Parts: sequence; structure tokens; C-alpha cells
Amino acid sequence: QYAVTVLDAIKECAAVPFNHMPAWYLPVVTFSERGWGFLFHSSNNRLVARLALTLTQLFFARGFRRFMRAQSFDLIISVHPLLLTIPRRIAQTYSPRARFATVVADLVDTHRLWFDSKVDACFVPTADAHTHARRRGVPAEKIFHAGLPVSLKFMDGRGAEMEKRALRARLGIAPAGATILLVG
Repeated sequence: QYAVTVLDAIKECAAVPFNHMPAWYLPVVTFSERGWGFLFHSSNNRLVARLALTLTQLFFARGFRRFMRAQSFDLIISVHPLLLTIPRRIAQTYSPRARFATVVADLVDTHRLWFDSKVDACFVPTADAHTHARRRGVPAEKIFHAGLPVSLKFMDGRGAEMEKRALRARLGIAPAGATILLVG
């Protein structure tokens, strides 16, 4: 049996105004693709990554400590590159035996902040991400090429054809033929 706690750590742990970052994400990536690309690429170097970790320590650590002090945990799974190294270090203080894993969401052009050699497990979606993890010092035995995780409801074939027809009709998609969803 497991008790699972899902935490939007940016919203719940970051200091003001950074706790509003989740609300900024969609407008920024929707209306400023070039700006987002610039931010991603300009921060994907050793110097800026260190600065990002320093800022994460400064603006997030108090909230991380408050949350982790109030919890009992055996495993932490991070799905955001800013919520990796600093929370892992803080978790060691409050629950030294707890395991820490990360699930990398970048497929090909992975940001260096996704990789911390001291995690217990690093789940990567592609061979390129696996290569980047190795280059960033994650030991091979800690890297698991697992693809991107999806909800089990997408794997359940029972009634899928009926649901697919209804969903296609609702979305105005042709009832037959291949449909491709590209997500970035």
C-alpha cells in the first residue's frame, strides 16, 4: 500500500512572486516561443545552471523544508528540472533513507538541470536523453530508458473503440483514419 502526495512544489513552496510561475508557463510558451527558446538555450550551460540552483536555494528552500518537515516519505519523484537538486539535498536532511528519482520530460534537447548524479533513479524518455544523462555524470546503472509515462487509462483497451468514435465525433475528427497528436 502506498500513500501518494502530489505537490505543485513551485506553487506551494516558492516565495512570492515565484509561486505564480505555474500560471505564467502556458502564456509564455504560447505567446513567446522565441523567448522561451532563448531562456532554455541560454540557461543550458554550467554557469547559468549554477545560478539557477542558487536562486532555487534562495527562493524555494524554505518552502521545501517546511513541506518535508511535515511529511513522512520513502520516495520523492521529481518531474521538473528546478525541483531536483535542491529538494534532493533537503530531503536527505529530513529522511536520509528516502529515495529520490527524476522523470525527465525533455525528449531530445535536454536541459542540464534535469540531471543530478546523486539521484537514485533517472527515468529518461529517449536514447538522446539517456546519452545526455551519461554526459552530465549520471551513472549508467541509475538511468532507465522508460519512454514518457502515460496514465494507465490510455493503455486500457476495454471499450476503447466506442470511446474513440465518441471522442472523434465530439472533436469533429473524421471517424476513420489515423490521427496524430504532437505535443511539445
